[in-house]
Amino acid sequence: MTEDGIVYDLIGQKEIDSADSLALAVSASTGAFRNLQQFRFDSFEYSAVKRLTIDKIWEDESDINGLRPDTIEVQVWANLKATNNKEEVRLPYKTPIEIRATDNWTYVYDNLPKYNNEGREIFYDVTEIPVAGYESTSQRLNDENDSEIQFKLSNKIQNPLTISGEKIWLDDGNISSRPAHITVQLWRKDGEQERQVQFNELATGYQSFYGQVNSNDFVTQETNSNKNWEYTFSHLHGMEEIEGVEQGIQYFLKEELSTDYKYRYESQVIGRDIVNTAIEVEKMSLIVNKEWDDKGYESIRPETITIQLLANNKLQGNPVTIGVSEKWTWEFNDLAIRDELGNDILYSVKEIDVPKHYQVDQIQENNKITLINKFVKEEEDNNSINNDGDSEPTNNNGNSSHSEEAHNDAKKETTENLPVVGQYSGFWLILVGAALLFGVVLLVKHKQERKK
Repeated sequence: MTEDGIVYDLIGQKEIDSADSLALAVSASTGAFRNLQQFRFDSFEYSAVKRLTIDKIWEDESDINGLRPDTIEVQVWANLKATNNKEEVRLPYKTPIEIRATDNWTYVYDNLPKYNNEGREIFYDVTEIPVAGYESTSQRLNDENDSEIQFKLSNKIQNPLTISGEKIWLDDGNISSRPAHITVQLWRKDGEQERQVQFNELATGYQSFYGQVNSNDFVTQETNSNKNWEYTFSHLHGMEEIEGVEQGIQYFLKEELSTDYKYRYESQVIGRDIVNTAIEVEKMSLIVNKEWDDKGYESIRPETITIQLLANNKLQGNPVTIGVSEKWTWEFNDLAIRDELGNDILYSVKEIDVPKHYQVDQIQENNKITLINKFVKEEEDNNSINNDGDSEPTNNNGNSSHSEEAHNDAKKETTENLPVVGQYSGFWLILVGAALLFGVVLLVKHKQERKK
């Protein structure tokens, strides 16, 4: 294989089929490497890459107003068509490129990949970052299936002008996490300052497009899935006169992010389009261990316990039952660190139906919670344990330490029931009263005997 006298040697090859992409590198005698866009094998053509050519056309009467810039910015978009299990995807390909007057307003983008890493074919298109005072349109000049892609961007002085865009979701088709609608704001630049545009700044007749609105309100547009997430701003003045000089007005867009949504997506405005990329939710795990502080009473432990996870004191999921087979341990996974408002979530657990004779203490350290079930020694509990026929812990002599404690308690109670000197003042009063009564009886009897 030769080209201009240079001999190229094939240094790699691969058996391919029609659905595969092909990229071959060849080496020249000069030691240089080169990517070949197309090869023909067995009368079939395989393309590894695509080539994009962009031409900028100005419709401004040779820059009659002096508004034409020296460079413009263009965003290349990579589109993946819908499949049986995946929705259509539109995403920005790298960062915007510059097209310059010094390059005759032409740009060639070589070696754009034809397939993504899943083997889905990529279809490219372009949009222009808005230029002050101009309305831009993009036109494809050939079939989208061609590997040689050609686009024409036309910039026309328009007053008033229209700006249209699209909301793009990069969230793996997770429709349930998207809001029901979004609101797009219209902004403009005043020198180095930025401000929102009010309806009273629009061209006459804007009510025919926006409806009856308050003239002092800010210009916004709402869109949703029924509108294919598209939006349009119309009746915008393209130019204004400042100190006798005509200048183009630089408009741009912002998205209103509701509080229940701004921590789910990262919003990026690219020209007239808004790209929302799903924020990866930070997750954590929580380990729960059950410990028993009931030495000597192991036989009355339950076989299992039930625990309930709570997030900010609200029930989280269903209760979980653990026991010996789980080694009294459970791990809760995929727990969000923050809620939809960006606030930290405090996780805790509660043991449901704590077994009789036990009280629960809870210790939390970082992502680990220890539940300690401590046996409570109460007299009524001890009696019920004996009545139920449960075994009692024994002392070193083989006797029931619990029975011995009960005997000592009973002895102590009996001793405490005996009166103590000085304990009851009424006792002495009774004795004194009895003595006085006895003396009165003797005196009366003595007087009776003297009368006789």
